[in-house]
Amino acid sequence: MNHPELSGRVGASAARWRGNLKSRLEVLALTAVIATSSLLGWRLLTNHQAHPSTGPVVALPREPLSIVGAASKGSDAAPVVLIAFSDFQCPYCERFVDNTLPGLARKYLDTGKVMLVFRHLPLASIHPLATKAAEAAECAGAEGQFWQMHDLLFENAPNLTESSVAEYAATLGLSEGFRECLQSGVMKSKIKEDSEFAEYLGVRGTPSFLIGRREEDGRVRVTHRLAGTRSLSQFEEILKELLR
Repeated sequence: MNHPELSGRVGASAARWRGNLKSRLEVLALTAVIATSSLLGWRLLTNHQAHPSTGPVVALPREPLSIVGAASKGSDAAPVVLIAFSDFQCPYCERFVDNTLPGLARKYLDTGKVMLVFRHLPLASIHPLATKAAEAAECAGAEGQFWQMHDLLFENAPNLTESSVAEYAATLGLSEGFRECLQSGVMKSKIKEDSEFAEYLGVRGTPSFLIGRREEDGRVRVTHRLAGTRSLSQFEEILKELLR
């Protein structure tokens, strides 16, 4: 025989149990969604930062940048300046030199429209010979052959050794002063200054580029920044805008 009051209590308890179960399931489902979204967001963020052609958004420098003392290619009177932060063992930097720089040189550097400025950012933790290669480029630059050494270092980037740098010096006909410069480490302070300058500007990877107009005092008012592997057309889109 069914007792009405007992049946009611059982029914109410069952309803409450089902309600609690539903609430718990909803909470678990919501937690899973949040966790999945967080994981996906983290993966997207880390993938975004690790990709050579992208990077975290960093503000443009507020003040114009000095380019005094940096190796440059192109006319000193060029109205637009492209500052490149590079590493001689970086494969993406090598790709820029091989695939993009020739077109930039032909269309913009050789015509006096744009000047390219080179800044060192050797990523020593993953490229153990990058700093020594940067020193070699600066020591060659002391004899007026920075860009010749630059080209040789990138041409042989996969096979760089400390001893091979001496061979490149012989290829370029550099003096005994080059060897003395390299052995003394006198250029290490220059490399360090460039790296600290990059850190100050929020530049973390290579290649990275700051592009802007030259002001009357010779400094550069940066208007654009790019990072990683970029095509000639991507540079041209910015350069044409600045040259208008």
